[in-house]
Amino acid sequence: MKTKEEILGLSDENIIPIEIPEWDTSMFIRRLTGAEVSRLRGLGVSKKEATYIMAATCCAGLCNEDGSPVFTFADAAALEKKSYAVIDFISTEILIHSKCMERPTQGEGEEKN
Repeated sequence: MKTKEEILGLSDENIIPIEIPEWDTSMFIRRLTGAEVSRLRGLGVSKKEATYIMAATCCAGLCNEDGSPVFTFADAAALEKKSYAVIDFISTEILIHSKCMERPTQGEGEEKN
């Protein structure tokens, strides 16, 4: 059994690459910490704030291969001005990877005729 110090010293970021075709690049994402998830959940849920929350999620989860952040929360307003589709895709991948949501099943959210 591991000691408290050993557990707290472990890296559980689980960094993985994702392709972002719209930006013609691949980047890395990592699992969010409990504190980051709490901070994001505390930002609000109104439609006006939804894109900001997605951008803040990208700021929290996009990282370099070594886990160092690409953006800070201070960059969220600027990142929010990027394509909604790209920010939605990246933030969804981060939340799925962090176990905050499940991957939608195919056809979910599509309108039925």
